[in-house]
Amino acid sequence: MKIFSKAVLPMTLALASCGSLEPETTTTRVDKTPQASTDSLVPKADAETIVHATVRLGEDHQVQFVEYPSGMVGLIETGRTMQDVPQVTDDIAKLSWREQYRHFAGAKASFSKAMESALARSERLQQPTEPMSAPDSVLPNAASGPHFYNAGEQEWFRQNFCSGAQQCVQGFDFTNMQSAGKLSNVKAFGMIGAEGPANGTITQFFWKCGYGGILAGWFCAWIQNGQLVIVPGHFVVQTQGGNGSWFFRWELRGGGANTMVSSSFFSQ
Repeated sequence: MKIFSKAVLPMTLALASCGSLEPETTTTRVDKTPQASTDSLVPKADAETIVHATVRLGEDHQVQFVEYPSGMVGLIETGRTMQDVPQVTDDIAKLSWREQYRHFAGAKASFSKAMESALARSERLQQPTEPMSAPDSVLPNAASGPHFYNAGEQEWFRQNFCSGAQQCVQGFDFTNMQSAGKLSNVKAFGMIGAEGPANGTITQFFWKCGYGGILAGWFCAWIQNGQLVIVPGHFVVQTQGGNGSWFFRWELRGGGANTMVSSSFFSQ
């Protein structure tokens, strides 16, 4: 893979050498009443993120156990703003991936071979052998808009996802966040207001350094580490972690000029 200094590159082949990546998807419904499928409304991970298991918590509310393009593993929770109670709390986020799965799927739920392999890969992630240079610092920001940020959805997001956050950004159309230092395990949130005219996305990047050969030497770049689609009126929660620590950044896009959006992140 070519790595270019301070560029944003999609990580499409990051797991090509990790052996078989066929996911053993397990779907467990934990609500008592069967519900009609709402897959077309549920925010989804991009094709590069492997979904190993899905636990449905209710209509439009689910938790996915995923392996990101970088080899990190984590959870993705999606639900309806102001209707679904977020389930990936701080206490849950601090559990191991295996413990998180059994919390949601049941204490006796089988942890598949594919998930065991994904967990092992995340624990073998390699840190650069040379000191990692820091990316240029960027202050959190969002587009301004015609209203104060006190609408019901924005206030709900602030109450649920901003207290204690390293950064919480609210505004219109887009948001940008970036960690000030290297983090081992992170949890990020995104929301697009119900007034949004179309789906948006939240994209995560991590700062990766590599050796470009004798002439190029060591270079660092922002590498895309998965993208989530956010349906207007929905929120997403994503956790990720593995061996080592990294700089992270997130870009929420596509809300629209008159659509309120929010994002935040925590270190675990």
